[in-house]
Amino acid sequence: MFFLRLESAPILAGLLFLLSQAATAQPVRTELLTLAFNGSLPGYYYKSGGQVLKLTASAQGISAPVFYQGPPLISLYEKESDLAPHKEGEEKPEPVLRVKLPPGNDRVLLVFAYTGTQKRIPGATAYGISMQSMKEGDYRIFNFSKQSIYAILNDKKTKVAPGKQSNVSDASWKREILDMKVAFGLQAPDQKARSVYSSVWGHRPVRRNFIFIFDRPDKFRPLDIRMFYDVPKIKAAR
Repeated sequence: MFFLRLESAPILAGLLFLLSQAATAQPVRTELLTLAFNGSLPGYYYKSGGQVLKLTASAQGISAPVFYQGPPLISLYEKESDLAPHKEGEEKPEPVLRVKLPPGNDRVLLVFAYTGTQKRIPGATAYGISMQSMKEGDYRIFNFSKQSIYAILNDKKTKVAPGKQSNVSDASWKREILDMKVAFGLQAPDQKARSVYSSVWGHRPVRRNFIFIFDRPDKFRPLDIRMFYDVPKIKAAR
């Protein structure tokens, strides 16, 4: 996973230029959903359409959507007062996180993850989950492991390279409540694919499903597989 983190290494001047360009670009209108992988977000503040709002995220599931109108580079602050008007000459607080939103998406998933030992400020990245590219009943697999994985959802098969994504869809999944037979396997270079996980998941056609796959240090269970969903019919208040 790749997360932009402000407190890590010095940021190159070229990156600063790109961020400044993004911050002043044409405002975007989208719905934001959040997810935290390894701990809940304490709550950060941001501006949307001139209002100061609080953003939270949980490891328990994807949040309900909230409407966002603002720069494609969203700035997140620790305190609500950081976004209050400041007097001329007064130093303006810096955001704890800046996240570039992917363009052209009516829904964006903000994913947060803590790294290191302090776990004070998480890293964050944004994924476009447009309603045009992914419909109700569909699945999207994110492979964050270092190996190619294959997945079988009922009779649909896909292979996902490290760091890549893949959508899996079937017309019947959009109509029926069913038991989904699921299997995942690994395919290391120059080796045959081997199954490492199989189960039956409950499937609901009103949901869009997001599967995140990580490595884990266990030769018998080498994949950490996490599944979350959103419900497209639930819309953000505007």
